[in-house]
Amino acid sequence: MFDGQGSQEVGAVSKYPQQCSSLEQSMKVPRAWWWDFILHASTFGLYTMFWLVGRLREVRRLGQHDVKPWLWFFVPLFLLAQLIALPRLTRYLRELERANGVPVWGASRYLWITGVILVSAFFNVQERIATPLWTFVFAMLVWGTLFTILEARFNTLKRNLDNPPVGEAGRGYKWWEWLIAVPMVCVTFIALPYLSLGALGVYDIDDLPGGEVYVDAEERFQFPVPTDGWVRVSPGTFAQDEALLEMRGPSEDIWAIVYHYEGMSLEELAHDRRQTLYGSLRRAGCEEFRQFSGNSLNVSTQIICTGMDLNMPSMWTTGIVESDHGIYELIVHMTTPAATYQRRKPELLRMTEEFEVL
Repeated sequence: MFDGQGSQEVGAVSKYPQQCSSLEQSMKVPRAWWWDFILHASTFGLYTMFWLVGRLREVRRLGQHDVKPWLWFFVPLFLLAQLIALPRLTRYLRELERANGVPVWGASRYLWITGVILVSAFFNVQERIATPLWTFVFAMLVWGTLFTILEARFNTLKRNLDNPPVGEAGRGYKWWEWLIAVPMVCVTFIALPYLSLGALGVYDIDDLPGGEVYVDAEERFQFPVPTDGWVRVSPGTFAQDEALLEMRGPSEDIWAIVYHYEGMSLEELAHDRRQTLYGSLRRAGCEEFRQFSGNSLNVSTQIICTGMDLNMPSMWTTGIVESDHGIYELIVHMTTPAATYQRRKPELLRMTEEFEVL
């Protein structure tokens, strides 16, 4: 998959001294390990894809392997490809180390391969099941560490060539690498602290008992809390406008808000909400159901909009109840991996369907 036909052992490098001398001169300057760690760990694997292509070009220059570097761009995306490619990559590196008098990578390479495959397996699982934010951050740090270790071995090899590349480390990067990596690093360092605060419960006020009905302290409204894990959070955590209640759900990116409106009809609010929710999703579809709220004569509307957001299934559902004291609305949002989405969807719909004004 990753090699062409007619590969030869890299131990034959010493038989081509003139060719190797010119090729070594074209090798990339060893890069600063700390900056490569940041790029690997904060670009969600995108930088790693370009990085592998560059390292395989160097393998092809130094050795006699007929590799196709562009194929390695896809290695981080596919777990099965890694099972073939990573052992092959470490074998190439060992042969180059042996041919150039560098201490050969020993049995620890198997730990490295296992580590990369385990992290990749975690990312594959995360695409189906929602996991806490800290697990994703930890996995990205491990990913960055593993590829920094591999970078260090390549740097040691380069420094021990007959004609090692010289110059400033920053020149080892191409302009398009900076164009892609720098914005992603900035976004990560800006967004991560905010997301981490939420994951650590900085905005939490109190837990909402699962399996019970939450009744507002002023007895204005109520709704069922289907499972444990719901937490009341500080005002302004999710709502841009003033809300009566804000809650964080049991999985990442599940939350709910309760609003109160005066001087607006149910029909007006329902129309505005349908337009807003429909426009917020790709491949969106919306349904609306009307009924009497509980045992009262208050009319309630439940709107359900589903679609895709950030390449994950997403749902907005809202329960709107018209009463003598104005209109109350419970909005519930979920954007989460498919398996978690299917499991949580019925319970979130129940929240808005049984939302009542007291």
